Amino acid sequence: LDADFPLRYVPLDVTVQVPLRRAHLERLRTADELGAALAALVDVWAVLLHERSRGRIPDDVVAYLHDPLTVAAAAGDDFVTVERRPVTVAEHDGVPRTFVDPVAGREADVVTGVDADAFVEHWLSVVTATGA
Repeated sequence: LDADFPLRYVPLDVTVQVPLRRAHLERLRTADELGAALAALVDVWAVLLHERSRGRIPDDVVAYLHDPLTVAAAAGDDFVTVERRPVTVAEHDGVPRTFVDPVAGREADVVTGVDADAFVEHWLSVVTATGA
């Protein structure tokens, strides 16, 4: 948030709304070599994700599409809601959170919402080369 250029900020609060679920893995696994490789990597990651979360993440969630959503939001507004807000980041109960702070916050275009289902479908169609 200290960068000297206009910001589009995609907070963790939003990216955790975009889970990749076990049902999505079958689409990846059967798509092509890239899909199969991604599914294999997710299989490994899902074990670690659930161990580290200590039961806080639903069993059918195998990953979160943090980076893909951020890239998509940088490219446009197709799946996100964006608002201009003065924001700052602080830790709350051990978790980084984004806060609107009119005094200490930095003006940024903040992604405040996402059509998660539509985005996941779009991402899967791009990665599996099935359209969209």
